[in-house]
Parts: sequence; C-alpha cells; structure tokens
Amino acid sequence: MRIEYAENPLATKVFLDTPEKKLLFWRYVWEMLDEEIYNFYYWMEDPEKQKNWYKELNNLPALQKLEALEKDLIDAPLKTVHEILSKVWEKMITMKYDESKIESFIEALQSEHDGDCVYQACSCLKCWAEYELDIVTVPDTKKGFWGGVASTINSSFFNPETQKKDRTIEQAIDYLKTREYKTQSYSDVGSGGEIRTVTYDEETKNRLLEKRNQAVEYLEYYKKEVLGK
Repeated sequence: MRIEYAENPLATKVFLDTPEKKLLFWRYVWEMLDEEIYNFYYWMEDPEKQKNWYKELNNLPALQKLEALEKDLIDAPLKTVHEILSKVWEKMITMKYDESKIESFIEALQSEHDGDCVYQACSCLKCWAEYELDIVTVPDTKKGFWGGVASTINSSFFNPETQKKDRTIEQAIDYLKTREYKTQSYSDVGSGGEIRTVTYDEETKNRLLEKRNQAVEYLEYYKKEVLGK
C-alpha cells in the first residue's frame, strides 16, 4: 500500500497492491452477505412479510451481486431461511477474486472524500474502503473533523479563477482566516465548488465561524505534522 498525502487532506490518494485489493474484495463480499443475513431474518420474523417472500427476495441487489438469485434458486422449494442461507453460503465459498466488483472503491481511494462525511447527501465510498482496510488518511478525526469542519476545509481549496480545487494549503488557510459570514443574503462557495446564494441568521453565522476556526486549526496542524511544512 502506498499513501500520497495531498495539500487537501480530503484528497489524499491510496494505492493498493494486489494482496490489499483481495482483502478489500473479500471484506466487501462478507459485508454484503452479513447484510443479507439480517434481511433474511427480518423478513422471516413477520408472517405477513413471508407472503411476499419470493417477491422481496428477488429484489435484493446484494444477493444478485453474489450471483445467488439464479432462476433455479428462486424457483426451488425452499422451506426455511436456513436452507436459503446454505445456498447463498455455497455460492460465496465458490466465488473467485474479481477486481471488477471493487473498481468503484479503488477509484474512490484515489479521489477525494465525497459523501455524508463532507455534508453531501450520499454514502462515501472512500470512507467505507478505508474503514474496511483499517486505515485513516485524515488524522485526528475524533476532534470533530467530519461534517461541518470537513465541508469547510473542502470548499477552502476551491479556486474561483480556475474552477478547480487547486489552492495550496497556505492559500486555503489564508482564505479561511479572512472568510466572513454575513447575516444577509450573499454569494458563497459550496463544498462542491458551486456558487450559491445564502442567507444566514446570527445563530448560524456564529456556528459557521466556529467551524471555520476549527478548520483553520486543523489545516495548520495537518500542514506541520503530516506535510512537514
């Protein structure tokens, strides 16, 4: 594994060797199986749900990824959830490593964080992959880094002149130190680089100023301790 720390801590790149890719693949398979085991018991708990058992089972995408929803499996006279699980397990243990199943995670590890960790309305594939590989590319996340602080840091690297997140860490820090939040409507830069019109009340303004100060503190720490500048 090779980690290339970027000026933007959210854009640090992780490059995996073959053994680590295989580890990520099998952990992905296990997570999918674990999720479906929960789903099986959830549907079997309620007799009303059992009436639509096959219909619901046929719509589980994770099982499709495990190739356990072939026509012969769905049409077979399955008596209990244990019989279903045994067939899924049989499919799993005969699976072979397939890098195409984890391409999106490999790409995410070489991109920036993009999900609920930076206040985007979606799951972050990079967060998931890092968790499964037991690595953390953003140090000291326990200090409240995620969410508002991470979103503030992410947007601070956006350069309106180039329309890219290509500011240096020094430029990002300088931008944050002079950034103001007004209580009336004005144009602002979102975490994705988009220009938007925002109106802040006094309470929101104070909260954002606190996140800004935390972002500055973190970037100064990251610059010194991680980048060695």
